Amino acid sequence: MARPSRYPLELRRRAVRMVAEVRDDYPNETVALQMVADKLVLQQHFDVFPVQGRFG
Repeated sequence: MARPSRYPLELRRRAVRMVAEVRDDYPNETVALQMVADKLVLQQHFDVFPVQGRFG
């Protein structure tokens, strides 16, 4: 039996789509993967602590 993933399926799918979209913007796939991972972690942080009414 396979071990359950630490990340939800939708997050994994989104990460794959994002890497495919930005792959040509970076010198290699490793850098593209790191940039997407950094963006997703930052986004998750802000999703946990939503800022309401702060920008308008």
